[in-house]
Amino acid sequence: MQVAYVAEEACIGCAACLKVCPTGALVGAVKHIYSVMPLLCTGCGACVASCPVPCITMQPWDEDTHPLQGHNNSAAEAAIARHTARMANPIPRMQQQGITAAPVQVGNLSPELAALAEAARAKAQARYAQKGPPKRPSLGS
Repeated sequence: MQVAYVAEEACIGCAACLKVCPTGALVGAVKHIYSVMPLLCTGCGACVASCPVPCITMQPWDEDTHPLQGHNNSAAEAAIARHTARMANPIPRMQQQGITAAPVQVGNLSPELAALAEAARAKAQARYAQKGPPKRPSLGS
């Protein structure tokens, strides 16, 4: 696998590479030196083509040590599967661990406002029980 490398002594800080990088692997500021975060680099080469100064090159990275390739990929998939299984039904997991919902502390509210707060809390708990936890965006899709 190839990843980009910026020769910082030749970089003029034009930001041309920053504009074309699809993964945001390049970091820096206009008129300052840029660098590549190799963990985010996919090796597409768009930055090399856009650079007006030949300061970006593609260098090999052993696929077994790159976090998106090789044996690390199966470890990431296993971690995602464990997380998905844990989050599938969090309420029984909380009950197994002895975690209970905190009691409502309404303070010095009038009885009408206390009733509204309790109704809103009950509605939120019912929605959580029906829909589950909020869905987080997936990084892989």
